[in-house]
Amino acid sequence: MSMSSPHQIAVRTPTENYDIHVGQDVLVPFGQHLAELLPGRKAFVVSHPTLLDLYGPTVTGALQQAGFTTETYAVPEGETSKNLQTAADLYTHLATCGADRRSVLCAFGGGVVGDLTGFAAATYMRGIPFVQIPTTLLAMVDSSIGGKTGVNHELGKNMIGSFYPPRAVCTDIALLRSLPEREYLCGLSEIVKAGVIDDTELFTLMERETEAIRQRDEAVLTTLIERAIAVKVRVVEEDPTEQGVRAILNFGHTIGHALEAVTAYEQYSHGEAVAIGMALVAKLSEMLGLCEPEARNRLFSLLEGLGLPVAYADIDTQRLIEVMAHDKKAIDGVVQFILMRDIGSVVYRQQVPTDVLESLLVEYA
Repeated sequence: MSMSSPHQIAVRTPTENYDIHVGQDVLVPFGQHLAELLPGRKAFVVSHPTLLDLYGPTVTGALQQAGFTTETYAVPEGETSKNLQTAADLYTHLATCGADRRSVLCAFGGGVVGDLTGFAAATYMRGIPFVQIPTTLLAMVDSSIGGKTGVNHELGKNMIGSFYPPRAVCTDIALLRSLPEREYLCGLSEIVKAGVIDDTELFTLMERETEAIRQRDEAVLTTLIERAIAVKVRVVEEDPTEQGVRAILNFGHTIGHALEAVTAYEQYSHGEAVAIGMALVAKLSEMLGLCEPEARNRLFSLLEGLGLPVAYADIDTQRLIEVMAHDKKAIDGVVQFILMRDIGSVVYRQQVPTDVLESLLVEYA
């Protein structure tokens, strides 16, 4: 990772070569950047209806000023729309409107839109360019970076997908001003994760500035976003296709994804589920003698201080364990966990005895 200017973070791996443009009001000049980067001049903006109402003219206007013709396509909001049928409907739209291999798909939204649009771009005509324009805090610091694309299956989240990097990412912090509170908290969960896995100073900053974070102080928020992006980029550059250390980015996600799947993506947002997952894995790590109670207490306190949950309710323990066995990180049906040593230090691909896991889930359910 390198900072090529105050507003650009470069991602460079053997399979990925793109810049993340970070800052206030960077969306409008982003159209010109794409015109210089891409040979085609036909752009398809994929988003949610509400976002298209709020920002559609701004996005399409920026592209049109740079010489692109534009089409917009709305997908339903919510995790339940991230499936093969929605992808098939998008393929039909692209084909009907004459999209070719030089056309560019623009994912304008959160993680659902980004994952779905990236998956469609990776598979339509065996691959066409796409760019990420994240509108949620979670997408800005996590899902828009690293090239993971995919859709859900009834047996698990993100089971169908590919690694397909964007050509560029536009992270316009001004878009967060209209973000609903629950979605804002979702993104904070992923920033906490970044601190736990690889940035002690980021975690400490969040502890110190909890109230400013809750008030969306833009100076503090910009620092958090840039540091969380830097964590993700460092890990992705070291392990682009998750053969090893990139697994640490899934801290809290094994239990989190299972919670989402068991509740049909309706009871918990992704960030809430990951917050619960992180809290439970911290306790699990303490039970296994890997981390001290103080580290676990710091994580619990920060999550609760930010307004995030640390436990779940009314979910069958055995059903959770069954879903975890289908997790992409499971090997021969054995669940692999990322466990916490301390704030800023984790270990990955750790097997946990079933009886210990059951004991934890029963206690904190």
